[in-house]
Parts: sequence; C-alpha cells; structure tokens
Amino acid sequence: SSHYENHSKEESYEDAYFYEPGEYMEHLINLCRTRLQIQIPISQEKADQKQIRKREREPSDQEEQILIRKRCILDIGGGTGNFAKELIHQNDNSRIVVIDPFLIGDNNNTDNYIDYSNPGSDIVSFIKAPAEDFLISQSSENLDWRTTIINHKYDGYDQILLKEVIHHFQKKDRVGIFRGMKGGLRKQQQSTEELKTKSTTTDSQSQSQSQYPSILIITRPQIEIDYPLWSDAKEVWKQNQPSIADIQQDLMEAGYTNIKWTVESYPCSITLNRWIEMIQSRFWSTFSNFSDLELEDACNEISAKAKKAKTTNGNGNNDDNNGNDDNDIILRFEDRLIFLTA
Repeated sequence: SSHYENHSKEESYEDAYFYEPGEYMEHLINLCRTRLQIQIPISQEKADQKQIRKREREPSDQEEQILIRKRCILDIGGGTGNFAKELIHQNDNSRIVVIDPFLIGDNNNTDNYIDYSNPGSDIVSFIKAPAEDFLISQSSENLDWRTTIINHKYDGYDQILLKEVIHHFQKKDRVGIFRGMKGGLRKQQQSTEELKTKSTTTDSQSQSQSQYPSILIITRPQIEIDYPLWSDAKEVWKQNQPSIADIQQDLMEAGYTNIKWTVESYPCSITLNRWIEMIQSRFWSTFSNFSDLELEDACNEISAKAKKAKTTNGNGNNDDNNGNDDNDIILRFEDRLIFLTA
C-alpha cells in the first residue's frame, strides 16, 4: 500500500520504536527464529568436530545436492531488509530474499542493500515485486521472478515470512496468495542443518526435528490492543486488521495444515513526545486514514489525557511522570503480537 512507500522515502518506519535496533527487536528476532527453527550459532569447537565427522564419511549423491543448497526464506514486504539480516545473522545455512513492491534501488544510507536478485549474497537479497504475484499461476508462457530468479538461481524456497503485512492484502486475495505461496514451496523441505543433524547421532544439536513450518505470519490482534490510540483510530484498526479466525480459515482453504498460533506480549515504555511524533509520521497504515488536522487533534487528545493522568496521580507509584515537560511523560502499554505457523 502507499503508506509503506512513504515510509521508505521518509525513513519514518525504520525510525519508529517497534522497528529500531534494541531490546524489543532482539526479543522479536528470538521469537521469529524459534518459530522458523533457525539454528543459533554453535561453538567453534563443535563446529570443528562436525567438520571432522563430515570428512570421515562420503555423502551420497542426494546428500551432495542438498549440501550445496541453503534454506531459502522469502520475506514478503521486508522493506529495507534490516530485520531479515538480523534474523539470519551468523547462520550460514539460510538465506533470505526480500520481496517488496516499494524497494529503493539506490539507497546510500544503508549497506544492507545488495543488488536485487543477487544469488551470490550469503545474507539478504532483494526482488522488487508485490505479494499479489502469487495470485498468478506459473506457466511456460507466463514466467516471473519466481521462476527466473527464485527457482533458477536459488533452487526454490522453503519458507515464507509475513511480518506485519497481512493486513495490506485485500480480503478477496488472501486465499489465492496463500495458495500460490504454498504451491511454490520446495517439495523436499530439507536444509543443510537438518541433513547434518540426521547424519550425526553424537551432535548436541541432533534432536528429533520435524519438518519446519512452511509459513510464519506475524500480525497484531484485531480488537484487544493496548496502544495509546483514540477511538476513531481503534475503529479503523479493527476494520483493516483481519481476525486470527479469518486468517486461519483462509490458510485452511488454501490447503495448509497444522496451524498453530500464540500471542506474545511485550511491555513497552515510550515518551509522550516520541509517540506523538510517530503518529504524525504515520508509522502505521492506520494513521494514513487521517488528515494532518485530524492527527493533530488526536495527538492533542492523547497529550491531554496523559498530562491529566500525570497531574492526578498522587499516589507516588509513577515516578517516571514527575517531570515538567512532555519528554518526561512516559506512556506504558503492552505490544501484542500474534505468531502463527502452518
């Protein structure tokens, strides 16, 4: 949607509290790694032992083919790729390809941009394309980046990551997009990591692993949110955010099974001033539904409510809000994220 394009240009999105480096992002990265079953780095000693054991046995032709192939994850709507880069940091058995319709071809402010669809990238590469491409069936007469780049240069993909983007898909398109994503998955979802653990019974990582999930959706609740918003914004949020029940139904209709989800909460604290600045920069698509004047009125409402709470709080329990300006007023709330795998 157009709001994401504006964020890419103005950098408001990456500068927002939820998308900058820090404790919150580390928490989110760890949750995402767990769901996708991305292994954490092992010690150098164990790595050396694995190399010795690897040299002591001759792999079969099938294993040789798998060994040269890394797990490929498509990050739909991944923007700058900063999250993707951190997600597979120090994991040399995975690569991520960011699929985004609003990529900036020449971004001199970050060294994370690798030229689009570069198969030599060991970390993150980029393809400028919309998720709606998955609505189109592949044929010999109709080839797009999925065939010419992903299949040809990366030997297909194993997993899909949809982080905070599903509310941008039109309801009528969701089942078709999910079905197209499922249809393009590798028939044999087996990564280099899994081959190694199956080959070595003495390895500390050789736990019995089931096939990792095909898709991870990270989104927010439709109704039970705790952000400092005004009533009209909550209503817009509700209208645009699909419910978890709707998402589950769409996935089942598209052929997915073993659907599981949890809600992960994280306590947040942010200054009133910064929260107001984030709203005014429209860091979430919810705010793109309001004019500048409407946002100004809403921010005044939020400020007045926060200042009133600061003034009337005389019980001494809120020591953070004893300052004299808006920068000293701390807003506290829960961020709630839904993690769904299938």
